[in-house]
Amino acid sequence: MAIKVVIPGVVFSDPTLPILTADSLISAGSLLLLDFGREETLALGTTPANGTVLNNLAWDKAAAVLGSGDASTLAATWESTLAGVPSMGLVERSSKKGIHVIASQSANDTASRHAGVNIPTPILTHILNNLPSRSFYVSLWLRQTRLSTQSSADAIFSIANATSPTASFGMLIQHQPAYNPTGTGFVGANNVPASDTLGNSFRNLAANNWTGTKPSIGNTEGKFWFGQRGAWAGFQRNAALSGIIYRIYIEDLTASGRSYSTVNLADKALYDVAFGAGGRFASDTFTAVSTLP
Repeated sequence: MAIKVVIPGVVFSDPTLPILTADSLISAGSLLLLDFGREETLALGTTPANGTVLNNLAWDKAAAVLGSGDASTLAATWESTLAGVPSMGLVERSSKKGIHVIASQSANDTASRHAGVNIPTPILTHILNNLPSRSFYVSLWLRQTRLSTQSSADAIFSIANATSPTASFGMLIQHQPAYNPTGTGFVGANNVPASDTLGNSFRNLAANNWTGTKPSIGNTEGKFWFGQRGAWAGFQRNAALSGIIYRIYIEDLTASGRSYSTVNLADKALYDVAFGAGGRFASDTFTAVSTLP
């Protein structure tokens, strides 16, 4: 843990000195960082319910990029429609404090039963308004605990038109390796492992354009989730992926001045430490998905 020392009246003018931030990945272009292994994002003893606030570790950088906002308005929220329907799914904290969502593949037959993260509206609006003029990076650290049985369209992250997300989108990550399907704005992607398998997974995507006709902000979704919801429900009903979300990061690469390659390498290095031997997310344990067939 870093120690911050404040010396009243002293001003440092050397631009090469490192700037202390809440996380080593944070830059001048950071928009959102949620790390569920850290108390600052969500109390470690808390299992999120629908509407639970998820504190954004990069809110101050996001406010500078957007020109407004504070820790409250730039916080994310947890969305869940699984409460009260225990046969359809559950949400729990894993032993290493990731958020585990199990979606039944036999009883989840009611529309829009899912759980996940909503991107703060000001950040989503910034992304919508600045594609194609800027480039954006999104990454997700997760563990797949039960694979989807759907072989085609089945997303776990979407910044897209809420009613026609495969025809009008900025960025999509699907349960198969992350990609921007037929997208005009594809910049780069990294998927480790490269195949759709059980276990820990590192996924990222960068884009600099919107595919199709842009929707209004009122018809734009910005979500990470497991289960079935929205326009994806027909694909995901009794077929959806189950998994654990550990960390979510979004950066405006244009604002930071960093390349996709630079952020990808830095992000992946942190992931390797976190999930390597003795890492803070290594050897995680959680409820068996067979509990909900």
